[in-house]
Amino acid sequence: MKGYFERAKVKSKVGAEEVPIFEPSFIIDCAVFETISTTTSKRKIEYDKFAQDTLHEVRKLNRDVKSLSEEMNVKLASHDFEQDYMLYRVQNIFAASSLISVRLNAFDFVTNPGLVTTGSRIQFFPYRKFEKSVHCLNNRSQQKQVAVRLEGRSYFSFEAFQLLDLLPYILLENALKYSPQGNAIVVKFDEDKGSVENVGPWVEPNECLKVFERSVRGKHVTTAEGGSGIGLYVVRELCSIHGIKIMATTPDSPAFHLNGVPYASFKIHLDFSQAHAKDS
Repeated sequence: MKGYFERAKVKSKVGAEEVPIFEPSFIIDCAVFETISTTTSKRKIEYDKFAQDTLHEVRKLNRDVKSLSEEMNVKLASHDFEQDYMLYRVQNIFAASSLISVRLNAFDFVTNPGLVTTGSRIQFFPYRKFEKSVHCLNNRSQQKQVAVRLEGRSYFSFEAFQLLDLLPYILLENALKYSPQGNAIVVKFDEDKGSVENVGPWVEPNECLKVFERSVRGKHVTTAEGGSGIGLYVVRELCSIHGIKIMATTPDSPAFHLNGVPYASFKIHLDFSQAHAKDS
């Protein structure tokens, strides 16, 4: 409107009865359009970053699969191998392949959340899924020198959509990403309750809800850890779709400082007691 209805022009060239009148709905529509445009721009930046991170990780995992496969081919051709060694390498290949699937499924979910409820349903055993995820992430945890302990046991299960397989992987990868060398990640189970606890950059108590929002990370997280702030958002959405209660707890003050960054325990609590695959 600027340039057409400036106050000076209105005063000098038109009478009061000719001053244009805009309906309140028009003004609101303009404000909404501006908000949508800004949000769309931010989402595009977020999407591009997430796509780049996914592509980078998939390429890295694919290199691992290729390298391990070539190593096994050489060993098999020379007949110079031990069965235990080959079994270990096969497990490594399976782990890398599983993580590629996780990356691609997470990408599909973020770009099209509706895919969850259109997928097949499975009988989901939380303890077994976490146990499998621990094995698949074994190489990474050893490389980072971060132990992953699985405590307790559970035979509890419920019907879930296939994409819920992402839940344990994302939570454990998130814990591995932020845990400093020499620390441990503890996964605990007691029938229909579970938890994942690790030490990482201190998440202040007032951030415990915010970290589940899209593209939000704790203020003490540095750029060195990487990531796009999407992981816990995906976890929250998957839990919501399945009726799983999830919450995060953290202490009121940090336990120590490392390179100027405050560190403390961070614990995710999971309640599967009311879990089921909700109909869309």
